[in-house]
Amino acid sequence: MPWLRAGPLGFLLFSRGVYAFFIGPSPGNFRRDCFILQDCTIDQTSHLKPMAKIIDVMPELQGDEMLYVQGLIKEMDDDNARMFANAYRAKRKDPQLILLTALLGFIVVAGVHRFILGQIGMGLLYLFTGGLCLIGTIVDLVNHQKLAFESNQKVAQEVLTMIR
Repeated sequence: MPWLRAGPLGFLLFSRGVYAFFIGPSPGNFRRDCFILQDCTIDQTSHLKPMAKIIDVMPELQGDEMLYVQGLIKEMDDDNARMFANAYRAKRKDPQLILLTALLGFIVVAGVHRFILGQIGMGLLYLFTGGLCLIGTIVDLVNHQKLAFESNQKVAQEVLTMIR
């Protein structure tokens, strides 16, 4: 097997890809840290870091959504993580869009945000009752991030099953 060595870091070339390993100070200390594709980085101490940082793939995520998606992609390699990110980004609902369409319920038509979230029944109920006399619309304004997060969890699970 051909291999290169640069200091304590070595690389093995196989037919399925390049594997990196780190040889520690004691002889025979062998550890395979990550599968190297494109963005595996090496810090000052030559320890390998896998790509599973959500901030590199999807910097627009925040809070609970970022933690949830990080948990889903932590075991993925670079290609699968990028495929997941592209599909998820195309299907996810932005909390600001939910907020704006809920605000639209006060002025024009109530329930548009529920249609966007895929809740057709609640959308029709809000449409015909004026957002349940605007009380439901006010509650949805307060909870717009939770509504978007719950919808995005379902989307993330769908995308994950598509990729696997």
